[in-house]
Amino acid sequence: MPSLGERAAFDEAVAIYMRKVADCRRRRLRADLLLILACLMLASSGLLPPLLRLAVLPLTFGVAWAGIHMGERAAKARARLRW
Repeated sequence: MPSLGERAAFDEAVAIYMRKVADCRRRRLRADLLLILACLMLASSGLLPPLLRLAVLPLTFGVAWAGIHMGERAAKARARLRW
């Protein structure tokens, strides 16, 4: 039977691990939302005049790149978590 000190330390370790897992999930969700935003921007750029469409494309690329980068960082952070 574990002592109260050991049980408290174990509970604290579980709480820290669960916070890190939740943080990875939030990062992944943000990355997915950025990619969805980039798709919506690209789809709606067809409604814009040609000059504005050319201005929106680099912005869309930047949003998509940020989403991919955040997703990769979230995946790496999740892979580093060891129990």
